[in-house]
Amino acid sequence: MLFRSTLKAPAPNGAQELSAFDAPSGNITCRLDGDTASCTIKEYNFTAQGASCSASSKPFTSSVGKSGQATGSCSQSFSPVGVTLDYGASAKNGTVACTSDESGITCWSQITGEGFTMARNGANSTHR
Repeated sequence: MLFRSTLKAPAPNGAQELSAFDAPSGNITCRLDGDTASCTIKEYNFTAQGASCSASSKPFTSSVGKSGQATGSCSQSFSPVGVTLDYGASAKNGTVACTSDESGITCWSQITGEGFTMARNGANSTHR
């Protein structure tokens, strides 16, 4: 069991326990498997640094685990799950958490504070 006091960047109070969700726009889908959060965006207006995809090719995925920085790839397919995380709401599962707002999705490791933001106009590493 994780104790909130041992977490560097705990999920906000009221965060829902979810293993997967979609953004209200339907353009981003995320999976939280306990140790890793990953989100895939279908339509975007940026070229992914370090990944061989562009807005005209494949969906882009950002991921973060409990012990590392965010990474990106173009190897995942876009597969919505049908559960929407409303703007202003948060989800958590194990050691990872995400928040949805009108500017995109932010996910992070509650242990390290490392994470990413994802939106139509960009995907970036973050630190909480």
